[in-house]
Amino acid sequence: MHYLVYFVNMKYLWPAAITLCLLSLFLWLHTWQRPANSIAASPQASSTAYSAPPNPLASLSASPALVDSHTPTRIPKTRPASVNISVPFTVQAPTGRWDAFHEETCEEAAALMAAYWRDAKLHRSLGDPAKIPNDTTETALRAIADWETQTFGYWQDTTATETAEIITDYFHLQASVETIVSTDTIEQALADGHLVLLPTAGRLLNSPYYTAPGPAYHFLLIRGYTNTDFITNDAGTKYGAGYQFRKKTVLQAIHDWTGDAETITTGRSVMIVVQ
Repeated sequence: MHYLVYFVNMKYLWPAAITLCLLSLFLWLHTWQRPANSIAASPQASSTAYSAPPNPLASLSASPALVDSHTPTRIPKTRPASVNISVPFTVQAPTGRWDAFHEETCEEAAALMAAYWRDAKLHRSLGDPAKIPNDTTETALRAIADWETQTFGYWQDTTATETAEIITDYFHLQASVETIVSTDTIEQALADGHLVLLPTAGRLLNSPYYTAPGPAYHFLLIRGYTNTDFITNDAGTKYGAGYQFRKKTVLQAIHDWTGDAETITTGRSVMIVVQ
């Protein structure tokens, strides 16, 4: 009888014991996994547990020097005391006729000189001093003006950006409009072997060779510098080959076209660098 009672009790206790063990194991596993599950499910906990590393480019994207994508950061270098790049010259009125057309072709003439400078074969064909033949200039100026009319809808008084388009799209040269303009940036570009074209309020240049009062808007090609002057090819006069302006005079005259001669002195300071 004693063994019978024991057998009966064990018959019912074993399932209870096994159930209790399984229940204990389930509770232990659930408790062990809970912290991980709670972090994944909670946005607040997730943001606390992980934060993205700082973007190393964030400060660069806010830098004023990088606002204009056409404006590279020029690294100051040791420059020669003077630079004078050989650039073929032409006056914008090659036949000496300063009519309504030729008074407005300084941008086209500056671009043409840059094209002859860049094309070594054309450059060598001109001899020294390098002067673009008058008939070649006359034909080229009218062809460029026709292209501008088809492209822009007009040809007079093109901005620095539009003039750069003439250089890149018409002559297929590399040019960029840069907004950081100073003696250092102009000289550095020249020392690097590039040309610089500048839009100016022409009357501020005070050239003795301009018919008074001078052009309201005028483009200069800068080909070099000395300690005190910028060396230019100024298409606005037949005496413009290698003509030198004081650096201070050029810098205070740099103004892009505003669309109105009366407000030209409010135009932005920019330069075109032709590589």
